[in-house]
Amino acid sequence: MSYCCEPSERTVTLPLLLAAASTASSLLAVGCCHASRHADHVRAELVEQNRERVEPSVRSAAMSVGATLLPVLPQRAERVEPCASAILPGIVPDLNCMTWVSDDGRAFRRIDERGSTSLFVRVDSPHWRYARLAQRGDTLVVVLPVVTAGATRHRRECPCPVVDPGFNSGTNLDSGWKAVFVVDDLPLERVDTVHAPMVVDDIVWRCRGVVR
Repeated sequence: MSYCCEPSERTVTLPLLLAAASTASSLLAVGCCHASRHADHVRAELVEQNRERVEPSVRSAAMSVGATLLPVLPQRAERVEPCASAILPGIVPDLNCMTWVSDDGRAFRRIDERGSTSLFVRVDSPHWRYARLAQRGDTLVVVLPVVTAGATRHRRECPCPVVDPGFNSGTNLDSGWKAVFVVDDLPLERVDTVHAPMVVDDIVWRCRGVVR
């Protein structure tokens, strides 16, 4: 649901509102916007719709290298420190840390606070939300998206937690590797990559009002 912001929902000051009222064009510039909570829902809904649409392309890419898609989606990466026992063998293993990192840095094992071990695989793509993980024996295959822009809509969000009120953010793009796949621990020979072409729609968000 988009709506025109009520005064109590705007984060601009009264003098700015009075200045904006001086001309009709300034009033129109305030525009209508999505509340942050609803904007998050709109973002998640768009990503899910895109994922469903590109599923055949992703599955085909995995099959082309003899791999089968796993029922796991990427998630935002959290900072994990190496275990002291991985650096200084012989000491008592600690918890909630990395016990092993692959030579290429693309995979690592993490032991959690309960002592259970999981395998983490990096996703090196700004469009990581549409990446998938597949398996071929002891090899994990990261299916990376090759994205072509589809329909693009423009929306306003207010207020939003950024510093610059003129900030623009696409729903799909996120620079750098910021995501991982997390799976139950398994023997791992290597991590391969295959690319899947896809067309995804996007929403570009512009901030109206800033959370201070």
